[in-house]
Amino acid sequence: MVKGRATVLRVVRVNLEAKHRITRILTALKIPRTTYYEYLNWKPSERIIRRQQIKEQVLKSWLTYPMYGYPRMTKYLKEELNIPVSYYFIYRLMRELGIQSRMIKKMKKLKSYIEVAQLPNLIRKKSDWSNENKIEVENVNLTRIPKNKKLYRKFLITYM
Repeated sequence: MVKGRATVLRVVRVNLEAKHRITRILTALKIPRTTYYEYLNWKPSERIIRRQQIKEQVLKSWLTYPMYGYPRMTKYLKEELNIPVSYYFIYRLMRELGIQSRMIKKMKKLKSYIEVAQLPNLIRKKSDWSNENKIEVENVNLTRIPKNKKLYRKFLITYM
């Protein structure tokens, strides 16, 4: 049985209405009397109250600005609403609320880096081809470069 504060208080209240003694109820639940009275007199701390207020403010702000992710939301709360918060705190609150930015980050295209000196292109135009400048591909080798892990082809070009 889950013994959360609200669960314990609900079970005790139902059993007290059924005219059972408090000592019998607490011994059946295996809860000390002091714990029960702490549960009964519990009040939320300042931290919990502040967290709940910021959580409501984040949800309200996100409904106004749904494109804001946690970095922008943090900046908005700090600058516009003067609420001192950290990025990670807003990140956790947004995860708890199940909200995130509706804007999708654009993926950058990978740049190709040429490390080997390039030879001039011998096969430029089909119109330049003639019988005397016929080019044959004799050997095709596939090699792997471990740094980039990409497949490259080497052509051995000979003139006839």
